[in-house]
Formats: sequence, C-alpha cells, structure tokens
Amino acid sequence: MLRSITKLRGLTTLVAVSLLAASVAEAQQQKRQRGQRGQQRGQSRQRGGGFGGQRGGAGALQLIGREEVRKELKITEEQQGIIRELQTSSRPNFRELFGEGFRDLSREDREKKLAELRTSSEKKSKEAEADLYGLILDEGQASRLKQIVLQQKGNRALTEPATAKALGLSSAQVTKIKTATAAGQKKQQELTAGLRGAFGGRGQRGKKDAKGAKSKSKSKSKDKKDTKRPSREELTKRFADLRTKGEAIRAETDKTIAAVLTAAQKTKFEELKGPKFELARRTRGTRGG
Repeated sequence: MLRSITKLRGLTTLVAVSLLAASVAEAQQQKRQRGQRGQQRGQSRQRGGGFGGQRGGAGALQLIGREEVRKELKITEEQQGIIRELQTSSRPNFRELFGEGFRDLSREDREKKLAELRTSSEKKSKEAEADLYGLILDEGQASRLKQIVLQQKGNRALTEPATAKALGLSSAQVTKIKTATAAGQKKQQELTAGLRGAFGGRGQRGKKDAKGAKSKSKSKSKDKKDTKRPSREELTKRFADLRTKGEAIRAETDKTIAAVLTAAQKTKFEELKGPKFELARRTRGTRGG
C-alpha cells in the first residue's frame, strides 16, 4: 500500500518516479505470491459492490478506473500508474482464501473465513481510498472525484455519516431516509422476482413435483410448455416494462426522500455533487484501468 508515503504533492519528478518504481515493485511481488491470472478473474467478479466495494454506487477506486473519469480529472500517466498498482494491492486475496483445505471446512468455518476476508478487504479499500485522495490526487482532482462519487451514489449517500453531517441531517431524518430507501429496495426486489416468475422458476417446478410421483410426468410436460422461452419481441417488451416500473419506483423513493430534506439541505446537497458528470453505461465485459 502507499501508506508509507508521507508526501506526494510538491515532490520533484525524480522522487515521484522513485515512488512509482517502488510501488510497482511491491505490487509485482504481491502478484507473484498470489498468482496473477487466477486471482484477477475472481476479483473482477467482485468489482462494484463486492468485498471492499461500495454498496449501492461505485466508490472512488472503481470510478477512477473509468477512462472518462480519468479524463475529467486530467490524471497524468504517472498518477495512472500509481493508481493502477494501488487498486491491485487493495483487492482481496481470493487465491489465499480458496487455497488448501477451504472446501473441507464446515459451512460455519467457511462463512467465518469469508467474513474475515470481507473485513480485511474493507479495511484495505478504505486505506487505499484515503491514499488516493490524500497522496496521489491534487486538491482539485480529489474534490471533483468526490463530487462524481456523490453523484453516482445519489440519495443513498444521505445515510452516510460524512454526507449527513455536511447537510446537518438529524438522526430522525436519517432514519426516515433509511426507511424510504429500504422500502424502495424491497419493491425493486419484488419487481425482479415477478419477472423471474414470468419466465418460470425452479420454485414453481419444485412445488408441482411435490404433489406426488403420479403427477410428475404431467408436471414436467406442463412445465416445458410454461417455461418455453419467450420470443425476442416478448423479451424486449418485458424488460422495457421492468425498466419503466423500476424507474417509477426510484422516482417515488426519491420523492419520499426529498420530502424529508429542508430547502437549504437540498441546495447544499446539489452543491456537494457539483457540475453534472455523465458516466456512460458500461457494456458487459469492459474493464477500466
């Protein structure tokens, strides 16, 4: 990690290059110990909300991996190299976790191991984020990145201590916001579950099979008919409907949360988010960095 670096701003180019070289060497050593490819594939599945990540919105380390964000912040090649190694060193060690004997552990012990990894990963992520803001980025870059992070989190950021304090939210307001957010999430989950049900799920087949061996063949025959894959047009229509309903739920949740804030708090929140930044929707399989 870069915690050992005491200062970055104001250093000469020679010192900065030395720090970069040291960071690269350290990260390479860590990679050799962990095994590069196998771990990176496992880690890529955890980005954007898994171990050590931000739930409900990408964090600073994830966002700065996006090319458009680096361009907005005017990140130099030198900074980009240090950031890349910082991201690598802050990722969870899945190779170590799933190494010798993990499969032989009891379910309770496996869950304990996962909990330990989650805790250590969250700690690493927080330290890495502090280094990113305090040591690598200049004041202007750090300020703008915080704004972009806040924009991505949206109203979810209102329940975070730092944002709540900046806006002067009372504990009662925070509780109301959490309640509204939880209600919105529940509706979204029910909506998604309903869509899965429309395609036919295991739960439905399981219930039918439980009726008895005599009706098993009939159930299977009926299930085949019921779970027949919809046409492309039907799929498009269903997903469009899901998107529309999901947006309506979000709008309703946002309206409920907005009613909790005072006019001054709303204004302050918009100021904290800064100028709007459009983050392109990512296509599947693309990776930043």
